[in-house]
Amino acid sequence: MSTVFKSCLVKHVYPLCGLASRSFTTTSRCLAEEPIVLNKLKRGTGGRASFNGMVVTVFGATGYLGRVLMTHLAKTGTQIIVPYRCDPHMIRGMKVVGDLGQILFLPYNLKDDECLRKAMKYSDVVINLIGTEFDTRNFTIEEVHIDAACRIAKISKEIGVEQLVHVSALCQNKNPQKYVRKPSRFMISKAIGEEEVLRERPDATIFRPAEIWGPLDRFLCYFASKPRRHNGIQTVFVPLWSYGEHTIKQPVLCRRYCSWNYQLLT
Repeated sequence: MSTVFKSCLVKHVYPLCGLASRSFTTTSRCLAEEPIVLNKLKRGTGGRASFNGMVVTVFGATGYLGRVLMTHLAKTGTQIIVPYRCDPHMIRGMKVVGDLGQILFLPYNLKDDECLRKAMKYSDVVINLIGTEFDTRNFTIEEVHIDAACRIAKISKEIGVEQLVHVSALCQNKNPQKYVRKPSRFMISKAIGEEEVLRERPDATIFRPAEIWGPLDRFLCYFASKPRRHNGIQTVFVPLWSYGEHTIKQPVLCRRYCSWNYQLLT
């Protein structure tokens, strides 16, 4: 019985392999006869698989605002350079935002001018989204909002970047009101950072967004999480300064702000 099985196996398999090989060879020859001309390939904003000719470096792309902005840029064929300082496994999900070769990652040091120059060397536009609300082990608020912003603006001008977009805050103020023990370092550093950027690059574009809300934000989700934390047992209230009579906030939707930013670039 084993002999019959082997003969049937050989009889049925070999003709199929021969047909497949001939078909593959014929198809390969047809493709080889038509050379690919790069000038005839589709360009422009034809989707994420196209290339519109614009190269953008996004500092702070791993943050909440940067991830949404990357989707708006990549879906129209923009090549994006993403400088990062975190673990590579934390940003691997951002590769699928654009087509193959459109999202380029570059490890860098915010205090190293050569790393910054390498990240902006081939870019047409540089967007600075770097920001923090507290000091870390490696950087203070002033180093992030003032020193880093000034360094990026200076280097972008030296290497000839066409456009610089700096994202500040609507609440920036060099002399903010003192609500608690001392004024906000965030407001002061953002205001000084704007002055340093404009001093290095007077043609820079500065955005001052208000509170940003959207999926998984830190504005609405902060208030929505408290009822879930207390499980409805305790009475939950949100304290407002001056009973909310002198506090006015107009949050902006994250994807709407990113669409405005993209319209500016195009």
